Amino acid sequence: MLSASSGAVNESDILLASASDAMVMGFETTVEAGARGQSEAEGITIRTYDIIYNLIDEVEDAARGLLEPERKIIVTGHANVLEIFNHGRREQIPGGPVIDGVLKDLVVCGYS
Repeated sequence: MLSASSGAVNESDILLASASDAMVMGFETTVEAGARGQSEAEGITIRTYDIIYNLIDEVEDAARGLLEPERKIIVTGHANVLEIFNHGRREQIPGGPVIDGVLKDLVVCGYS
């Protein structure tokens, strides 16, 4: 959240959102005509709510989206798995020759 204020959504709210690549959310308020036009020109989303729980749900959804970790798959090599060795109750170790690249200890392996 960048700013909180009372009254109608105005052009300065849109300027702040534009500078921060943010969205404008309002509760039981109106949007000034100038702000509406400026938001369309700047590509800024304005959402207004009459029910506070709907606003809270959207803010929570947005926060979860921002806090979810970004996962990347980086392929470092390929192997021909000939056998799977059980190690403990939940860990398995694939065994076989490396076809290309490099495989390191303690990496997550996938198959295709």
